[in-house]
Amino acid sequence: VSAVWPAAPAENGVTHTMRYQLADAAGNTCEGQASFVLDNVPPVLTVTHPLPNALLNNAWFANTAWVSGPAATDQSNPAPTVTVNWDDGAGAKPTTAVDGGYRFVVSKVDEDFRVHQVNVTATDWAGNTTDVVVPVTVDTVAPRITFLSPDAGARFNASAFASSGDLTVTFDVQDGDADAGVTATHSHGAADAKGGSYTFQTSAADNGRAYQMTVKA
Repeated sequence: VSAVWPAAPAENGVTHTMRYQLADAAGNTCEGQASFVLDNVPPVLTVTHPLPNALLNNAWFANTAWVSGPAATDQSNPAPTVTVNWDDGAGAKPTTAVDGGYRFVVSKVDEDFRVHQVNVTATDWAGNTTDVVVPVTVDTVAPRITFLSPDAGARFNASAFASSGDLTVTFDVQDGDADAGVTATHSHGAADAKGGSYTFQTSAADNGRAYQMTVKA
């Protein structure tokens, strides 16, 4: 004996009782019933920390290194289980339940402007799931500066400045952020930026005078 129950509307932890009756040709009858719980509503899941497209630096890992937010099904059912996939190749990991929500602590990694598609999944007791994807960028690596010219400690005489009193320092900056900002100063004044080089004016009266160039990225 089988019976088909039409598709039910959205119900979250609602108990239903199915009753059935059998009768033979002589009029003898018997009746039975069975109860079941219907839950076809996925859990509510929100990621409040970190925010989408957040830039996570060393300070974030030192002070607030976790993924967290609220997660719930309904008042009559237990809280859903929540996992976090940090998009690091390690797969989904369980979280800790806190204050009606969840928390997943992230270990510090040395990454240079790498994007992670962080996937958070909540699963209720009936197997319904909700997924939230939060993209974040991790940058815990400082830019790398290489001076190209002149060499450290180089000396220049009057012939080097026959046409101009300018001295140009060239360098290369490597960083995962293509828009890394660069500033430069020298020990006797400011320097003008021109791409990967800085030019400053020397003094015609220089006699054994040392210039200290500082580049910050």
